Amino acid sequence: MGVYLSFHVARHVPDLAHDNCFVSNVPGYAGGIHSSHVDMLLEGVAKYAPDLKTPAWYRNAFSMASQSNKLTRDHFFDPSDILADLKRMQGIVAAHPESFPVMNWLRVGNQAGIKSLGPVSSSLDVYHEGEPSYIFGGWDRVELRPGYPADPGRPRIDLTSTSNFKCRLRSVNPIELDGVEVLVAIEREPFGSVIAPDLESARSRCRWANRNASLIVPFWS
Repeated sequence: MGVYLSFHVARHVPDLAHDNCFVSNVPGYAGGIHSSHVDMLLEGVAKYAPDLKTPAWYRNAFSMASQSNKLTRDHFFDPSDILADLKRMQGIVAAHPESFPVMNWLRVGNQAGIKSLGPVSSSLDVYHEGEPSYIFGGWDRVELRPGYPADPGRPRIDLTSTSNFKCRLRSVNPIELDGVEVLVAIEREPFGSVIAPDLESARSRCRWANRNASLIVPFWS
């Protein structure tokens, strides 16, 4: 499942042991960036800016899983520094999309490709040659897993280069669609588009902190 990196706004406080430093009324989305996305981002940008491979706010982000589990002044950062790094990162992602993975989404429709039977998804329960199986769409790959989950060790079938394919749905809602033959289209989304909302959320909180003379605490949770 992984963990998420979020950016929390905090006040300058004289004594962390006695003062509640976090600001609770910061507007906007407070969600985080999945750890796997953070890893892909840093790995990609490091090819063009080695100093961004492990920025200080990433190395010193507070974590509930840390042994000390105690907030110190090393966890506080100037929001303008984080803003500058995020801006450079987004610029590199935009300029070098080939250096970052592509997400493969699955969209189910009727065989004419007209009526959508559900939203885009990264996985799909199907029947393959009459047995329960599974299709997984992920970063840079789409694969059919025959017999999954009953027989997870079977060889997988690569569908990454396919634009669409026919299959029969399995155990979906509404249940009337079970066994219906459908057309599955693969929709490819670049990494920059996938991570853009999370980066903008982080930048918006840093901008707010900057305007309100506050600091940022990067936080793994």
